[in-house]
Amino acid sequence: MRNFFVMCVVCFFVILLFGVSTEPVEAGTITQDFESIGELLGEGGHLTTQLLGLTFTGAYIAEEGSPIYAFWGTPSSGIPHDKAHSEIYTVTDEYSNPGTITVSFDTPVNDLSFYAMDIDSFGNVYETLTAKVFNDTHTLLETITIVAGDPDTGDGVATPVSFSVGGISSLEMSVEASNGGGYGWAFDDLSYTPVPIPGAAWLLGSGLFGLIAVRRGKKSVSRKVMVTPEERGQKSCL
Repeated sequence: MRNFFVMCVVCFFVILLFGVSTEPVEAGTITQDFESIGELLGEGGHLTTQLLGLTFTGAYIAEEGSPIYAFWGTPSSGIPHDKAHSEIYTVTDEYSNPGTITVSFDTPVNDLSFYAMDIDSFGNVYETLTAKVFNDTHTLLETITIVAGDPDTGDGVATPVSFSVGGISSLEMSVEASNGGGYGWAFDDLSYTPVPIPGAAWLLGSGLFGLIAVRRGKKSVSRKVMVTPEERGQKSCL
């Protein structure tokens, strides 16, 4: 009994010491600005699983000011179409085989947003961005479509894109030109908040109830059978 009491007291003081709440534990918002990974991989570097908790498909690094990869430029062109929202590195689709970029999250997220670069027009050709989010069963949750000419779009402009739904497990992004021809775009500052997890106090409480159940089970097994004085007399006569 004494040992069990000590365990209860220890659990109680652990909760007080660490300030554990019974409320869900919510992680802070994470923003991927792609600067460190951009420096590591360089222009045209293939982004896959290098960032913790994320898996990318069809994603490549593009550097602002020398848009070789995202915008078919040359190192000396200095054309600033691939303008990053922050600092100099962004992410774009494959140079020789452009298409959909997918971001998969190891755990579901809320408050998902990013900035799309250079959704613009040239002549009578207009670019259209389509961004879709899905849950863990790949059920479509929300679709956002942005066309060149919409507010906050244009040559070298960072267009904010944000989703109103939660529980997002994957994001798909693609851009198409109205004439089916070439285009150039990138995205930057991918921001999200991991879905809250149960508070540690709830887990400690569950463990405590488990200890109680185990102790009761042991007591019921080890409990001795009570014998009355009369029964003792009868057994001694035998």
